[in-house]
Amino acid sequence: MKLDYDSKTAKIYRWFYGIHSTENLTNDGCEYFKKLILALFLFIPLALVTLPITIIGLIYRNTYTLGERIGFMVFLFLVSFCLFAMGCSVAMFFVDWDKTSLICKLGPPGCLLWILVIGVCIYQGILALRDYIRESRIQRDEYGYIIWNKPKQDNLLVAFYKAKKEKYCPKLEWYRKTKN
Repeated sequence: MKLDYDSKTAKIYRWFYGIHSTENLTNDGCEYFKKLILALFLFIPLALVTLPITIIGLIYRNTYTLGERIGFMVFLFLVSFCLFAMGCSVAMFFVDWDKTSLICKLGPPGCLLWILVIGVCIYQGILALRDYIRESRIQRDEYGYIIWNKPKQDNLLVAFYKAKKEKYCPKLEWYRKTKN
């Protein structure tokens, strides 16, 4: 049985399952038919649910797999819901509301999300400050290259142990650290 690669059903099949080339199309007629029936049955609901990602895919010429499209939409829904709940928590301070309103229902979770977002921002700020402090302690020349300090010598106890093991007496050299 010969099938046209550019037929409407083949295009729907490729779009639904995110297939990019002819090598990935199945050669088994029964498998193709079962998957095509499922794709045709779920084509309109999936197209409506994943419409924004499908439009982005058409604009930027990307073909996303079914899982990627659904994952993007679930992520987009969760982000939209979180932003709406955070907006409801802010609106609780400015709007008269009763206990059955949407603002009253989504306000407390929105407050928790604000606390979570502020906590994550503080944590990331502390990490950025720590990295900035570590980076500022590194000496650099006028071109931005790191100036490597002289290698540190062993402390007195380690030097004495090495000398005792090697059976020699180390010579001590005294110096004073000068302030730069």
